[in-house]
Amino acid sequence: MSKAERRAVARFALTLPAVLSVSSRGARRRTLHLSTSDVSSSGAFFACAAPMEPGTKVRVSLLLPSREGGVATRVKVSGFVVRATGSGMAVRFTKSFRIKALPFAFGGARPIPGCVFSE
Repeated sequence: MSKAERRAVARFALTLPAVLSVSSRGARRRTLHLSTSDVSSSGAFFACAAPMEPGTKVRVSLLLPSREGGVATRVKVSGFVVRATGSGMAVRFTKSFRIKALPFAFGGARPIPGCVFSE
């Protein structure tokens, strides 16, 4: 059985802008602006040269671009680093999350470069 066949949830090869920040008490404050290389409902892999240590609790903010004419969405979720490699880190999401339509989808702020947003 392959690794993909053993997965409980489907993974998608998506490159999404993300911000990860440490949420562990007593840990050194650290915020990273990264991109995902794959995402599922249970976690994501983030490409980076200096990954956080496994077990580090993090807050993740993912930016989901809109379809043409749609509303861009930010998803905020907590999680923890489960694996760190030379190419990045895997984060497992917890059950709680928040989804929010972004104001610039309605003509407010500027869009983030590399994402497609419609006004």
